Amino acid sequence: MKKIVVIIAFLIFLISLTILGYLLVPTKNEDGTISIKEENNATNEISYGDDSNQNNIQETSQTDEKIAYKAKLIINKYFSGCKHTITSTVEMPSDMVNLTEEELKEKYNTWQIVSFSKNKVSIYKEFEGICNEHYIVTIKDNYIVIYKVDEKDKRSLYEQTDIITEYLPQEDIAELTNGISIEGVEKLNELMENYE
Repeated sequence: MKKIVVIIAFLIFLISLTILGYLLVPTKNEDGTISIKEENNATNEISYGDDSNQNNIQETSQTDEKIAYKAKLIINKYFSGCKHTITSTVEMPSDMVNLTEEELKEKYNTWQIVSFSKNKVSIYKEFEGICNEHYIVTIKDNYIVIYKVDEKDKRSLYEQTDIITEYLPQEDIAELTNGISIEGVEKLNELMENYE
């Protein structure tokens, strides 16, 4: 096992050394100029042709920041019907990896880019109607049940819990009998923890 770790560490060292060597070695262009790659991915040209150009340094290209493979995507959805913003964080979808901010704006032009870096991108969009995180917690057959509520106030069974109501305090039973409206999965989980 130690042998494998040493071999892997040695291979990583060799790859790092190769990349560093590539970045630090100047290359000569066809027109007699020398290009030196810097850490910020900009290429500077230094001309050695005649004396008037000896100190002429000019930037020839600037590489835009691109989304990394292991980046996180933060999705913010605002629902005008209930005025809630649902935020979720996911792994970056493969079709977004290696896109610049401009390419992302073009490809997903219905979304607003809130923030952009190579490791984290946050996007925002407004939707009509209500979000899908509206719940009613109530009692059915002496057990706590959770219903999901749609934008027409129609209930559909979300979860039949195994929490029996017979041992709960009377004030909790009264609230549950009337039905407790909850918005958001986190708040629903917090409420259910109180009854377990």
